[in-house]
Amino acid sequence: MADSGYYWNLYWKKRKEVESLKDDIKDIEKIRDSLTDDFYDEIRNVNNELDAMKEDMKKAVRHNATFTAQANGLGNEKEKAVTADSLLGTTIQELNEEISRLTTKKKQAEANRDHYYNEYKQKKEEEKQEFWNKVTGQG
Repeated sequence: MADSGYYWNLYWKKRKEVESLKDDIKDIEKIRDSLTDDFYDEIRNVNNELDAMKEDMKKAVRHNATFTAQANGLGNEKEKAVTADSLLGTTIQELNEEISRLTTKKKQAEANRDHYYNEYKQKKEEEKQEFWNKVTGQG
C-alpha cells in the first residue's frame, strides 16, 4: 500500500505539469494575438495611407475621368484582414486548436493534482493515526 510520500510526489509532478501547461498556453496565446492584433494594426495603417493617397490623387487631378477612375480603383487594393489570407487563417485556427487541446490537458492535470493531494491528506491522516495508536499502545 502506498504511503503519503508517494501521493505527495504525484501531487508535485501534476502541480509542475499544470504550471508548465499554463506557460505553454500563455506563449501560444501571445503568438496568436501577435498575428491578429499586430497585423491588424499594420493593415489598418496601410489602408489609411491608401485612402489618403486616393484622396490626394483625386484632388490633384480633378477633371480627368480616367485618372479619377484609376484613383477610385485604389480602394480595391486595400489590405484584407489577417484571416483572409488562407495560410495565416489556417495558422490562427491551428493555434486556437492547440490552445484548446492544452486547456483540456491542463484541466485533466488539475483534476489529477487535486485527487493526489486529497489522497496525500488521507494517507497522512492514516499515518498520523497509526503513529498515535502505536504511541498510546492501542495498535
